[in-house]
Amino acid sequence: MSGRVQMSDGSSWPRPALESDERYGVGHILRYGTPTRADLLAAASIIDAYGYLVAETTCRERDRVCREMRASLEAVR
Repeated sequence: MSGRVQMSDGSSWPRPALESDERYGVGHILRYGTPTRADLLAAASIIDAYGYLVAETTCRERDRVCREMRASLEAVR
């Protein structure tokens, strides 16, 4: 399972952790574990993506990213 989801426009976004995942996501590791450098970099990527999605995209672009992300996550279930 990749840590990123490829979008139709060629961009990629960090894959969110889901309750159905085999192992805990980086949020759980940051709260309760001992994060590695890779965990910290994954968290930074998620934080940057969230900031970009909320503050710098249009509603149309945000909706497209969310739609494609959901479709990608549904496809692997």
